Amino acid sequence: ICMRTTISSPLETLAHHAVVMLGTIYVLAVDRPLAYVWCGGMFLTEASTPFVNQRWFMAIRHRHQKRYKATGLVMTVAFVIVRPLGIPAFLSVVGVLGCGTLYVLNVYWTFLIIGGLFRALNADRYTKKKQPVQQAATPAPREDVQATT
Repeated sequence: ICMRTTISSPLETLAHHAVVMLGTIYVLAVDRPLAYVWCGGMFLTEASTPFVNQRWFMAIRHRHQKRYKATGLVMTVAFVIVRPLGIPAFLSVVGVLGCGTLYVLNVYWTFLIIGGLFRALNADRYTKKKQPVQQAATPAPREDVQATT
């Protein structure tokens, strides 16, 4: 069995999804058009999630392949477009303020992702070249030991 740890614990993940679910139920219960638009815009930020998940799965066995780096590049571009660039653009159109925590968190993640992308793309430059393995010389027979026949 192959297990991979994440930054967040299962309890944090459960809490995150519970809060999102309760927020969505509230928006549906309020029945205001602007609330629907806001909720839809926030769900658009999840457009980068398939790329994040694909990169996570590839990290187990394909970390040193070009397609892993390509997936990381696509993930970074998608994340930057829909999160730190998309959220302020959406909120300015909708006219909703007060989502600073969400925005700051996404900007923080963006810096982490871009830093990881640079490390992944430059990994070949900084890895040490492996030295060829030298064969151990066979010991010469000792002169002080006489062969018995």
